[in-house]
Amino acid sequence: MLGTKTGLKAVDVIILQVAEQYGIPLLTMDNEIIVKSPKGILIFKPSGLPL
Repeated sequence: MLGTKTGLKAVDVIILQVAEQYGIPLLTMDNEIIVKSPKGILIFKPSGLPL
């Protein structure tokens, strides 16, 4: 369902589905996931991490 709602790639949808199903926050630098994810999923963007 999240795939049709968000228009994200399959792997991104799986990541969001797991976060939603288990109620865990998501840490990502992927702006597309941050912008398109449903409001009920808590998403953090790392800042100041040397990558």
